[in-house]
Amino acid sequence: MQSRSPQFQTLGAVRPGRGIYVERAADALIGRPDTYQRVRYMLCPTQVGKTSYINRAMTSLRSQGARCALLNCLDSQFEDNPEQVFGGFIASLADELELGDGTQLAIRYLSRSKESQDALRDFLVHEVATHGTSPVYIFVDELNAFLTNSLWPKLLAALAEARRELRTSAKQTFFHLAGIDLQGKFEPAFHSLFPNDFEPLELTDFSRSETDAFLPVLSLVHSDSVARHILDRLHEQISGHPAWTQKLLKDLCDDPPKGTKGQIRSAVDKAVATLRSDGFSGPVLSHLENYIRVGLKDPSVCKTLSTALSVYVQLHRAPTAVRSRHELSQEVRLLTNLGLVRVEPSPEGVLLCQVRNEIVGEKFSPDHIKQLTAAAS
Repeated sequence: MQSRSPQFQTLGAVRPGRGIYVERAADALIGRPDTYQRVRYMLCPTQVGKTSYINRAMTSLRSQGARCALLNCLDSQFEDNPEQVFGGFIASLADELELGDGTQLAIRYLSRSKESQDALRDFLVHEVATHGTSPVYIFVDELNAFLTNSLWPKLLAALAEARRELRTSAKQTFFHLAGIDLQGKFEPAFHSLFPNDFEPLELTDFSRSETDAFLPVLSLVHSDSVARHILDRLHEQISGHPAWTQKLLKDLCDDPPKGTKGQIRSAVDKAVATLRSDGFSGPVLSHLENYIRVGLKDPSVCKTLSTALSVYVQLHRAPTAVRSRHELSQEVRLLTNLGLVRVEPSPEGVLLCQVRNEIVGEKFSPDHIKQLTAAAS
């Protein structure tokens, strides 16, 4: 039998109609009337499926008659000119929502406003919300890309002001924000700009039952019992990390293990060990290096990072428990957003904070992180 591994998504987002999309608890919220009554935000580590979820949500909402548009901050991450950034956002929204010539609309609204972010606010209020009768969903992805040019406060302020005006006019325009909160600044900003009007949306690692979504493809290469055994062992090893699951299953379809259950377990373990040694966690490492560079310029960030590394070392020795996410320290939130720590419910009914060392491997040992920090300074 031939491998169908091209269906696995090993890099980037799962596109509609392509690859294997694994539904999680958050997917059940798509299309529900109460889901977007507040501003939704996802502040998650890299490689957990934020953009894949947004693609899925937009496809589903459009099938229900809604209008959707995506602003990807990566497109403007190296641009420092506010007019270029916000003008680009206006043009992109106009094109996606078919409101007319995006460039001309951007020029019109920018010429009327003293501040570029005000042009985006006015465009959302006077153009986006007034065309058509169907609800409008604006998705903003990769907010962390704006940490390099400091435009994210202006973007959030524009969205918050538009949100307030649209709420009083009862126009159905909803916002969904996503990114990696490397500096721990986004969530406090949400509290300030969207008081009592925002709600987190969490993307968890795949549960074992959710990975059964891969069975139809695995069964093209393996018997059903072997396919399930591979999924069992893989979940024991990497706890359902989305990107790692896709990458390893592709490898195990390209080079299918054979033999007894013990031999199959050994083959899965070997694939995991190989992936660790190859440094597949490169994107997480780059985020950490970026945070260190920012920290060296900002004493408060540097202090938070130093404390976070101490917390990481402690969690490396033993997990800690909290009763709710409100009790998570700033340092644990940072480590979670970097993808170094995961927080999940335990059988005892508390939240367990523990290092994702089975995922990131040797590259994120406490000693390695200390060396990285020393080298950066």
